[in-house]
Amino acid sequence: MPVICRNFVNIALILAVLCAVPSFAGEEIEDRFCTVRGVVGSVQVRIDANYKKVRREMAVSRPVTAGVPSADISASITEEWTPLRLNMVVGERCEIRTGPESEVRLETAEGSMVKIGENTSVEVAALNAVKKAARGKQEVTANARFKISAGSIVATIKKALSGESPNVRFETPTSTAAIRGTTIEIEAQGDAKTVIRVFDGTVEVAPAGSDKFVPLSHGKMAEIGSGQRVVIAKDVPKAYKRKAVYVKGEVPPSEGSKGPPAAPDKTVQLAAAGTGSKKAVEENAAVAREEVKTVAVAAMDSVSISLGLSLGGDADTIQCPVGSTITVEGVVSPKNAVVSVNGVHAKPDATGIFKRTWAAPKEPGIFTLTVSAESGGQVKAITRTIRVTEKK
Repeated sequence: MPVICRNFVNIALILAVLCAVPSFAGEEIEDRFCTVRGVVGSVQVRIDANYKKVRREMAVSRPVTAGVPSADISASITEEWTPLRLNMVVGERCEIRTGPESEVRLETAEGSMVKIGENTSVEVAALNAVKKAARGKQEVTANARFKISAGSIVATIKKALSGESPNVRFETPTSTAAIRGTTIEIEAQGDAKTVIRVFDGTVEVAPAGSDKFVPLSHGKMAEIGSGQRVVIAKDVPKAYKRKAVYVKGEVPPSEGSKGPPAAPDKTVQLAAAGTGSKKAVEENAAVAREEVKTVAVAAMDSVSISLGLSLGGDADTIQCPVGSTITVEGVVSPKNAVVSVNGVHAKPDATGIFKRTWAAPKEPGIFTLTVSAESGGQVKAITRTIRVTEKK
């Protein structure tokens, strides 16, 4: 081929590649996070070994919101499997696996909950918010994508915060479920089949690799096998008992209750398990109290959080109207601790002072606001009760 022709072909190929690259002008990506609210048994977590490479590619191809770090998951999460503990923060590219009779409950910034059942492997494939300027205003899409290799999950997905469009997906080897706001149960049996049950809303379901979604409404279910091309909806059997989104031992909050679900009391557990004399039960309870006291002192010595006066004391309930915002500010020690407000990162300055805003949902109700900090493997968390009321 003549030199001139070869050069022309090369130029054409370069132009084709440039035209194929998507434009991200005016687009910002904000990382979102999940907080661990409940853990039972053996649960482990690690970060995908390719995470850093993926983040570098993303940094080149699209801008990230100023002031929001690219990765602020708990510092103790590495590429090696490590135990997942209460109040740890997980984000994109985190992989979670549970053992027999083990489960974990995650909660997102807007209050959605995902319980991962026993013998389950899940990857948090995406967890972010994409902000675009369109038609003179900013549009925000909240993305969450979970890949379930095998096992089961129960998820209660809330509608996104004010001004956001939700985009939540659960993927298994044989299916994809797109959710706007509902409760869903998924059982993934590897490459064999997936069973999906829907409650309190509607879910769009399609076979893996297909864009032919079928709506499943409340009380409907579907079984999608390997190579299946059509989703067939049927009724959930009347005798079927719905699975709880809370882990074993948690007490779901009742209407009008204050605070998050109560963690199981270790003293009560030991006393109930005691089959010997009253003296033996009392000794067990005393041991439990000493263990709790020791853990509390150790955590206080390593990590501490002080919140501003506007957030009141431990027993206070903060009230605000729907659609409003609350400024969450305080001081953390050590000053380089990883701080999050309901799973959203709040980076401390050089003196340890941090600040974040919390947007109230569009509907009234009782919500929890949790500020957590982690450093050196120790976690400290403070919870406040938020009562969102109708506007007067």
